Amino acid sequence: MSRSGATFFTAVLALLAHLTLGWVAVIPAAALGGFLVEKRGATIGLVGVLTAWGLLVAYSYAIAPGPTQEMTRVVGALAGGLPSVAIPVATLLVGGLLGATAGWAGSSLRNILR
Repeated sequence: MSRSGATFFTAVLALLAHLTLGWVAVIPAAALGGFLVEKRGATIGLVGVLTAWGLLVAYSYAIAPGPTQEMTRVVGALAGGLPSVAIPVATLLVGGLLGATAGWAGSSLRNILR
């Protein structure tokens, strides 16, 4: 499968997995995306999960901007006075790290089984 196809597949699968099973389900989705390519599995997982979570963050701000902004303000205050803009950035950072690690693991598993 091409890298762009694997990235799109990973993003769609991660989005569906997150919405149906919860955030932790993006890990096997990213691992499967990494498994589909011979090299650059970490990049596939990173971009796939970042795209999925970025869409979810954008959707939250588009549908309910007031409550979403208030939620990020409260979470920022609970996290030691962080600005509210740091919360979505931190969320995407964690998602990207999860995706990259799982994609790397999937690509490594493919190379081991080959």
